Amino acid sequence: VAGAALPTGGSCPIPAKEFFYVRHGQTSWNAENKVMGNLDIPLSELGERQARTAIESLRGVHIQRVICSPLLRAKRTAELIAENYRLPLQVNECFKEANWGAIQGHALPENYNAIFLDWRNGIDPEGAESIESVKKRLIPGMQEALAEDTVPLIVAHGGIHWALMQVLGLSYEDAPVGNCEVVRFSPTEQGGWAACPLK
Repeated sequence: VAGAALPTGGSCPIPAKEFFYVRHGQTSWNAENKVMGNLDIPLSELGERQARTAIESLRGVHIQRVICSPLLRAKRTAELIAENYRLPLQVNECFKEANWGAIQGHALPENYNAIFLDWRNGIDPEGAESIESVKKRLIPGMQEALAEDTVPLIVAHGGIHWALMQVLGLSYEDAPVGNCEVVRFSPTEQGGWAACPLK
């Protein structure tokens, strides 16, 4: 998928339409505190249960499209939600998790919070995909997701969530997202975005 040019001057390239975001359910590697990145690790039994909890969080929300990363953990989470809504599942490579380079497949280092903060600030682990690269492929995916007059649900990953928050001009602290937590994104009257976690 071709990347999009990043905005300048504070403009946001994502259409001003409401959408929802869910991070995938837990995997065995989440439980073991191992870095997955773009390695394809499936959901654990707990992850499957968490996906059903996300369905409860979405109760009363009129989701009309379900779009997900191609990685198994996100795809299975999305499948369970899409089945509940009786919707077909749309897979988009733009939402694939970042490649974390040299730290993938290893236990989270003790200073992992600092490593991921550095990544959000443009300092990458060895061999990792930069956040700017992630944003460039994420933008076309979001533009496609919001091209129709429907309310979409995006099911993806933590790194994609961080990149999305930056593109929308939001701070990660505005809406941190755990496994299978749901966030509503809405355009504001002031021309920005608001992120509201659903419980």
